[in-house]
Amino acid sequence: IYLGDGHIMFSTSRTNTYIRCMPYTYAYALARCDSDGKNIYVISRNSETDYLPSLLNDGRIIYSRWEYTDKALWRVQSLWTVNPDGTNVTTFWGNQSVWPDHLTEARAIPGSRKIMFTGVGHHAWFNGSIGVIDPDKGLNFPHGLAKVTNDVRWPECGNGPTDPVLTDKYHTAGKYAAYKTPYPLSEEDFLVSIRTSPRVFSLYMMDIYGNRELIYKGEHSAYHAVPFKARKAPPMLP
Repeated sequence: IYLGDGHIMFSTSRTNTYIRCMPYTYAYALARCDSDGKNIYVISRNSETDYLPSLLNDGRIIYSRWEYTDKALWRVQSLWTVNPDGTNVTTFWGNQSVWPDHLTEARAIPGSRKIMFTGVGHHAWFNGSIGVIDPDKGLNFPHGLAKVTNDVRWPECGNGPTDPVLTDKYHTAGKYAAYKTPYPLSEEDFLVSIRTSPRVFSLYMMDIYGNRELIYKGEHSAYHAVPFKARKAPPMLP
């Protein structure tokens, strides 16, 4: 991802650490470099995987973090934040939560402190349900969590003792198996990939009430849609 100061942040295996539950499988860490690729340095301090970074409206980086510290190996892969230079590593939401199983693909909602994310399964990366986190309402389940796609349970772990939803006006026309890579355009509208056949995700425009407009459907899946438009750079953090 491009940072506001012209640097680039990316995931890399150059730390030579390994995921603990698999033989010889690299754990990915966050690193940054100059815009020309020079002066690479790793900012992650995690011995497991830090990945899928995204820029928040306040200039911080939000990313998915996997760790085994006092946790079961297959649960609690939550969202953390870090400053672009690697300082101020902080939990964002879900570090003591089982539901959803794995929070990933987080993106900031414009003009808001909220983020939209995909809840996937530890062993089911391509099964997903879309949710929203409001960090001002809490740091762990169920506080601050709201599910958008009420028609799909959180993969692997299920919905938990309660299932907080964003709106009770949500509806779905048809049956959809999974959702992936949301890109919020406003508090209500977002781009999202939806699985419309056993192996293919199609691209939709969608809102929090369940209205959908098909944008693209092809022989292969379409993921990670991003609007091609200028946007205001976030503030620089000292």
